[in-house]
Amino acid sequence: MVKNFKLQKMIFRALLIASLVSVSSGFAIPIAGAADNDKVLEMVILADESTSMSLIDINSEIDAIVEMVSRRELSGDSVMTRIAVAGFGSGVNAVDEKCSMRQVETSNVNEFKDCITKIKRRSGSGVDTDFASAFEYAAETFRSTNTTNPSRAVILLTDGKYDPNGKRGNEQPTSSEVAKLNDATDALRGLRAQIWPIGFGKVIEEELQALARSGASSECNSAQQPYAIIGEEGLKSEYLLEILGATLCVNIEPPKVTPFDLEVHPFTNNVVITIRGAVSDPEVKTKGDGKSLCDDAWVSAEDDSLACEVSVGAEDVGVWTVSSDAGATAETSLSGEISIKFQSCAVSEAVIEIQRSSLDGNSEVKWLTGGGINYPQATISAGDAEVGFTADAAVKKVDLSGLVLTETDTLLVSLSGKQGDFVWLTAISDSCQIGAVSNSDPQQGGESTGNGEITDPPEPKFPWFMMLIALALIGFVAWMFKRRSASGKFPIGADLKQRVSSQGSDAQWSSRVDLGGRKKVGISYGANGWVNESESGTPDFFVAPSRKKSLGDFVLTIPARNDLENGQGNEGSESFQTYVLETDRNSGVPIRGGSIRIEVPVELEDEEFEDLEN
Repeated sequence: MVKNFKLQKMIFRALLIASLVSVSSGFAIPIAGAADNDKVLEMVILADESTSMSLIDINSEIDAIVEMVSRRELSGDSVMTRIAVAGFGSGVNAVDEKCSMRQVETSNVNEFKDCITKIKRRSGSGVDTDFASAFEYAAETFRSTNTTNPSRAVILLTDGKYDPNGKRGNEQPTSSEVAKLNDATDALRGLRAQIWPIGFGKVIEEELQALARSGASSECNSAQQPYAIIGEEGLKSEYLLEILGATLCVNIEPPKVTPFDLEVHPFTNNVVITIRGAVSDPEVKTKGDGKSLCDDAWVSAEDDSLACEVSVGAEDVGVWTVSSDAGATAETSLSGEISIKFQSCAVSEAVIEIQRSSLDGNSEVKWLTGGGINYPQATISAGDAEVGFTADAAVKKVDLSGLVLTETDTLLVSLSGKQGDFVWLTAISDSCQIGAVSNSDPQQGGESTGNGEITDPPEPKFPWFMMLIALALIGFVAWMFKRRSASGKFPIGADLKQRVSSQGSDAQWSSRVDLGGRKKVGISYGANGWVNESESGTPDFFVAPSRKKSLGDFVLTIPARNDLENGQGNEGSESFQTYVLETDRNSGVPIRGGSIRIEVPVELEDEEFEDLEN
C-alpha cells in the first residue's frame, strides 16, 4: 500500500488513544462498530493414504471434504477461511501435500475440488501410518501463515493405528515413536489448534480419543470439545460439518430439499443460506408477515451455487420459509451473540439482564415461546461454587442462597459450557463484586450501594472542560461514521492508468478511467489493446476497493467466461493489488498486452482519507 502517510496516521491514532485514556476515568462515550469482528479459520485436513485404506474409504474421504469446502460459510464476508489438504502414510515422504494453505473463495472452489481428488491409496513404499509426521506438517503449515488470533483445527482421517514403521502388531508404539507424537501434538496445542480424529475401520478408539484431548480446546462458549468420531459406515459429511460448527461457533445444518421452514432463534444475529440446483433466484420470507429477506442479495459462486447472508434484526426471528426451484437443496448456518450482565448483586440474590449483542450495540430480545423454542443455560459462579439458571427472559432474578458468599466476594455470570444445541451462540460475560461501591453504572446511570443494589444517580456535575472533550469526541465519532459510510469507494483522485507492451518500459502511463469516489468498475479491452470503462456487455475485468486492507488496496477480478475466441473457457480469478504514486515509475499489474495500475494523489494514503475531499 502507499506508505507516505503511515507515520502521520500512527501519530494521529496515538494522540487520539492518549486523549481517550486521559479522560476515560471521568467521562466515557461508547463508540459502536469500532472493532473488526471478522473471524479467521485455518484448517489442515490430513487424509490417511496407507495401504489398509479401501477404495470405498478413499472415495468417502474425497466426497466429504469436497462437500465441506463447498460450504459458503467458508467463503463469505463474516469469516476468512484458509485450508490445506495433505495425504499421509509413512517413511521419508510421509506427507504428500494435495492443496497448499490458501483462502477459500467463491472463485476457487473448483481448484480445491481438483486437488482433493488427488488423495489416493498408496502402494509400494511409505504405506504405513505416521500420525506424528502428519501433525508436524500441520504445525509447520500453521506457523507459515503468521495470522493474528485465528481459530485453528486439524482433521485427521484414518482407518488405522499409529504405526510409522509397520512393525507394531498388537504391541504399543516404541518410546521414541511416542515421544515424537507427543512433541507434534504439543506443538499444535501451543498453536491453539484443535485435533479432531475421524476413524473408520479397525481403529483403536482410545488412542484417537487421547489424540483429540492432546490438542487445544474449543473456544466456543457451548461447543462440543474435540473428540474422536468413529464412522462405522465410512466418512460422512455430517462429521466434518459438526467439526466446522464447533470451530467457527456456528450451527451448520446438512442440506435440505426446498421448500422447507427454517427456525431462527431469538438470539440469532447472522444466517447464511446456500442454494444448489436453482435456476432462478430463491425466496426467503418470514412466516406471518411475509417479509422478504434476500431480494437482490443472492451471490453466485464458481460452482453455480447461490448464497444469501442475512444480518438478523430482532423483529426477523421466528420461522422463515426457504423456497426455490424443484429439486434444489439448501444449506444453512446460524450464529449469534448475547450480553449477560448484572443489574445488581447481593449475598442472597442477583438480578441479570439479557440482551442481543452485535456491532451496532445491544438491543432487546424478541422472546418467543412454544413451538419447541429452547433457551440456553447460564451460570453464576464464585470460585468453585456455582448456581445455574435459564437465560429465557430480559431480566432474571437468581436465588443465590445455595452459595456460601461474603460481602467481598466477586460473582461471574456466563453461558454454561457443553450445550450442543447452542454451539452457535457466544456471550459477553460480566462480573459483580458484592460489597463494592463504584461510580455510576453506564447501563443504569446510578450508583452501587454496599449490598450491590443500584440507587438513583446524584445530580450531575459537568465541568466546561468535560463539555469541550465531549464535543471533540462527538466530532470524532461523526467523522468515523462518515468515513465508514464512504468506505468501499476509491479515494478522490484515483486514476486507472495503462502502459501497453509495444510502448516499452520507459513509456509514460496513460490515464484511462477516473475512479475517484466510485465503487466497482467494469473494464473492457478495445480493438487497439487499450482499456476503457465498459458501457455494455460483460467487462473483461473489474476493479473494486478492497475491504480487507491486510490483503491489498483494491481487488482485480477476471470473471469466468466460456466464449473466448479460441473456444477455451476461463475459470476466472481474483487478486488483491496495491495503489501506487505517480512518482513510482515501474509498478504495475500485468494484463493482456501490457500493464495497468491505480494511482492515488501523493497527499492521500487511501480511502480512509477520501472523506476529507468530499
